[in-house]
Parts: sequence; structure tokens; C-alpha cells
Amino acid sequence: MKAVTASRLLVACLLGFPGTAAGQGFSLPPSWVVDADLSQPGFRVRTHQVELYVPNRIQRAEDQLADRWVDHATGIPETNVANTSDFGTDGYYTEDTYINYNQDALGRFDPSSHEGFYGANAPTWEGQRLEHPIPGIPGWYGSNDYFAQEILTYLVLQEGYYYMTVNSDDGFKVTATRGDPRDELAQIVGMFDGGRAAADTTFGLYVAASGAYAFRLLWFEGSGGANVEWSVQKAGENERLLINDPYATNAVKAYRSSVNEYAYARRVVPSPGAVGVPANTDILVELVDATGEAVDPSSLQLMVDGTEQTPLDVVKQGRITSIRWHNPATLPPWTNFLAEGTRLAEITYDFLPGGLLHNARTQGGHISPHGTGGPIKHHWEFDVAAFETLSTKLCRTNTG
Repeated sequence: MKAVTASRLLVACLLGFPGTAAGQGFSLPPSWVVDADLSQPGFRVRTHQVELYVPNRIQRAEDQLADRWVDHATGIPETNVANTSDFGTDGYYTEDTYINYNQDALGRFDPSSHEGFYGANAPTWEGQRLEHPIPGIPGWYGSNDYFAQEILTYLVLQEGYYYMTVNSDDGFKVTATRGDPRDELAQIVGMFDGGRAAADTTFGLYVAASGAYAFRLLWFEGSGGANVEWSVQKAGENERLLINDPYATNAVKAYRSSVNEYAYARRVVPSPGAVGVPANTDILVELVDATGEAVDPSSLQLMVDGTEQTPLDVVKQGRITSIRWHNPATLPPWTNFLAEGTRLAEITYDFLPGGLLHNARTQGGHISPHGTGGPIKHHWEFDVAAFETLSTKLCRTNTG
């Protein structure tokens, strides 16, 4: 299956592949820099596995991790059967070295397993980074199949151009965002949406300001082999190194936490990059407040293809702000469907005054990732399916 590149919704997101100019790549905004917690190196890893067949698609993996992948016979979300005995109470496994996972690895730093660029049989010293088992796999019932995994981190990047590479079996998605790597409105910077044997996908990044940035790697497995590697090469350097490699002095450092909390989107419908979306679909976004960042319900605005959508049903309960636009196509006269094809949505919001990060932003401080003014804006795309309008001649009146 062919590689599917990132969304075109931001002009800046031009993926760079080997052989292309170093200047191509997604540009990380300087306002996204955060204060990483330097006492917590590494990554947070969460795994969700089911027992029955699932398709090799990014949307399935996202639904699975969000407990939205349901048993169609019962309508109930499928139970996670990954072996989480080594995971924390927050549901995450702590990875304090690098991401080089292989289902064939029998233990940490396995001396014999090898898949992808790195591993026991790698031809170069840089590649000889021994593999780890996949956290949570095999699951409670001994299976290595049908799982999805997210890996959260803050990467410390220096100003300049980078090539980031994910070697995966099967597909993956890498996103970057303004604060919390769990953000479902994070920008896609590289992905492969499908099944494949272990293979590289490389994409470009441009860093305008040195600092720590929030990243998330989602990857997934159907059946057969399963592995993932996450590496970076700085433009102009010859070494391609695993992120957070403790044995390489030039490796990009990773930290699993930040000093501050940041508000984020925990649910987006239709999801970024979704295809086959029904034309009568409502648009829903759920935002989660953070300490010092409380979403102001009165500030919310939703646009689709540059047109403001009203009215919005906005509900704030505790730390959750829910925004829903009710598609007029679901009400008489059943018109105003979302137009067929690619739609560009934009949500805008701001924070209630008084929070630490709100004050830092409005006063021009450096704590907040938002810059020194203006509301938060997120863009995302989804593709609306074609639909047919039936002629009234096909209607039959029920005369009783």
C-alpha cells in the first residue's frame, strides 16, 4: 500500500524525503516551545489490544485507543486485552531509553532480534541498538496482533532542519502540537495509513527556535510481524540516530513530561483526515482544561471553509468544554448538507482570565506556548462522501 502523506491543510506542511531540499518540511512555530521536565527522560507509552480482526488504518487505531472501537454485535467498546502489568496507574508504560520495539524481542536489549534499520544484525555501529519487546504485547491471551499504541514525549530540538524517520510494521502517524501531545487537533507531520512490512517513512521538520516540542507517535499492528523505530537526522550531519539514544551524544533528547499543563482537544468529530464522512454529520469538539488554562465558552467560534457555523451548542462541565454544531441537514427541510469533497474546519477559542498561563501570555511572558496575544486557532481537514439525491418520482404514497 502506498504511503499517505500529511494533510495539506497548512501550507507550511511540506513533507521532506531523502533527496529533496533540506528546506522542505513542517515548520514548528516558536510559540509551541514548552518547558520540559528534565528530571523525567523518555516517553509515555500506552497500548490497546483487541482479540478480533481490525483494519490496518489510522482511524481504527485512534478509535481503539479512545475506547470507541465497538463490538458490532453488542455496541459496547471492545475490552483492552494488552498485558498492562508493567504500566503505571495512569495507564502508561515508562520508556526511559529509545523507541526500538519488535514483537520478536524476548527481553530488553535483546541480543539477537532484528527488524528495520536498528537491531542486533545492523551493519553499522549507529544501527546496532538492541531491540526491546513491545510494551503490553503479547497480550493477556498470548496474541501479538490487533493492537494500537501511542507514544508521548517532548523532543528537544535545535534551530535548523531535521529529517525524522519512522520504520514501522504496520502503519503510523506522527503529530506535533502546542502543549499536550494527546491533542487530537495536533498537526500531522508524517504518516503511513495502511499495512506494510517493516519499512521507512521519512519526513522533514524545520525548527525556527530551539526548545522542547510536544510530539506523539501513533502506530498500529494488524497481524504478522510488528515493529517500530523512531529516529532523527539533523540536516548536514551523517548520523541517523534513535531519539533519546543514551549511547549517542548527538541524539535528540526526549522527556516524557512538561513543567506546566496545557489545555487540549480530547475528541474531534469528524476526526482530522477522516474520509467517507456522511454529509449530514454534526461537528463536535471536546476541550479539556488544564491548571492555568480554562477555556472561555464565550470565545468559541467554528468555521467551515471560511464560513462561520452558527448556532453552536456549547456546554462547560467541570474541566470539559463541549462544542457541537448541529448539521441543518438533520432537520426539516433537510438541506444544507456538508458539501462533497475536502472540507477545512477551524476552531478558535481563548482562556478565562486569571490563570498562570493566560497571564504569562497576555503579559508577554515565555511560560505559555501561545505567544503574546490573540486566541488559539486549530485547523483540520476531513473528506465528505458523495451522496445521491433521489428523484421525487421514486416516491410512493402509502394509501393504506
